[in-house]
Amino acid sequence: MSECVIRDLQRPNGGTAFWCDPHGASATDSAGQRLVQCHHARKLAGADEGPILTFRAAEYPAGIEARCLVQAVFDTTPTDQSILHGIHVHCRKQPGDFLDVHDTFDGLRVELDAGPATRFINADEDAAVQYLVSVNFGLHPKYLECPNCLTPVVDGGMNAVTPRAERTCEACGTNFTDSEKAIANPFAGLRTAIMGPAERPVIPPAKALDVSQDKWSLGIQFWGPEEALIYTSPEVETGGLHTHLYDREFNPMDPDVEDNFTSATVDGVTLDNQMMRLFMAQRAVPELRKALRAIDCPECGDRLFDQGPDARTPRLEHRCAGCGHRFTPKGETEPTISNPFLADLDRLEAGAIRPLPQRFWARAD
Repeated sequence: MSECVIRDLQRPNGGTAFWCDPHGASATDSAGQRLVQCHHARKLAGADEGPILTFRAAEYPAGIEARCLVQAVFDTTPTDQSILHGIHVHCRKQPGDFLDVHDTFDGLRVELDAGPATRFINADEDAAVQYLVSVNFGLHPKYLECPNCLTPVVDGGMNAVTPRAERTCEACGTNFTDSEKAIANPFAGLRTAIMGPAERPVIPPAKALDVSQDKWSLGIQFWGPEEALIYTSPEVETGGLHTHLYDREFNPMDPDVEDNFTSATVDGVTLDNQMMRLFMAQRAVPELRKALRAIDCPECGDRLFDQGPDARTPRLEHRCAGCGHRFTPKGETEPTISNPFLADLDRLEAGAIRPLPQRFWARAD
């Protein structure tokens, strides 16, 4: 592993943080001091146990926001973002710019106000990733505990996209049958406990982006549209394509541009938000990532975009939504899923300032 190279970064709202460029990771400890090694190097060396945030929602009446850190779907920055991980949390006790909590954690432990007996719901980074996989496919996980040991159930991989009733607890091995076919994830319980049963609105931004890679020489990053894991801020949450642009300095804590857009065009290639949203989920499930292709109809030439259940169900035969032609893609002997965003990545990679293959690590090849 390469050695850490740590530099000072100015936080947008004041104060100093410490960042390791080679590993793309924070080198700031819980007291705000500089570490000798970044958190990524410490984790590999076994020095980091992984911080867990324990809290009560009532402690932060001015807002809680928790988001799962995942790899950008398009990334031309000079840092390897494939090691990005964790749950990034903002908490405020009072309205304003000051954040009482502004850090990244391996898990959350939320104390519930449920009578005289103190009770907690625990959810880690893996549960966060699997929750986003499910909701990006338009599925709605529920909170479910093992009836024997009360361990929260986390459905991962294909189980995160395939509702089922028959289950085996991974903690104690108990077999049990749920009352319905569903997907289980502890973040469903956390959201209900903190945000209530009603879904909060997410407002799409009213602006589009048109950029070129050579203009933003230090990098462009896009994340497909996805909602926060937890969001209780008085302001309405903004959805859309989350974007970081770098020109003067690569400071991941303070990009030159950080904003959300309805759509983005890069070097003349217009990116589709729904394709990117599904791609973020598809690349996280090995069986789906292996099946991903960019398929064109051999009859009319239209790009095939599998949506709904088709976006998570590989198959041999495809049907063109444009002309109705049914066909098996040439040269394919295994079931596939079509997402045209892979073809867009190929076009963008051809003109990338830094033609680094790991920027597109999640492609099916």
